[in-house]
Amino acid sequence: MAYMSSLTGLNEENLANDLRGVIFPLPTPLDSQSPINYVTADEYLSGNVREKLQTAKLALQTSDIYRSNVEALESAQPKDLDASEIDVRLGATWIDKEYVQQFMYELFDTPPTVIRDKLKLNTPHLLLNGILAIKMPLDIIM
Repeated sequence: MAYMSSLTGLNEENLANDLRGVIFPLPTPLDSQSPINYVTADEYLSGNVREKLQTAKLALQTSDIYRSNVEALESAQPKDLDASEIDVRLGATWIDKEYVQQFMYELFDTPPTVIRDKLKLNTPHLLLNGILAIKMPLDIIM
């Protein structure tokens, strides 16, 4: 902000007012000696905007400069999804292999003895061209 002030001749407060909506002050503890740090709207209104909204609401209780943060973050909130709107593919990297194993055991009604003793999911062979591939010992099949 100091550099922009030197270029424009405006003080930092006027610059921040002129750039409202383009930049946002980061909610941090304010004291008389710490400068206000700003980030661009692209950075501030992306990521975990739900958490940022909670932080901004708490900061608004201490200073009115965060009012635009709260308003912008409220309009940037994603809609809540129903379970039917979530598409999950087996083999997605964010699903732990134990959940896939549990799903397979329940879907195929696998007996507990087979689960405990024999069947293990081999994650490198989980999906081949969209087809679920399971490696299992030959004695389970026969």
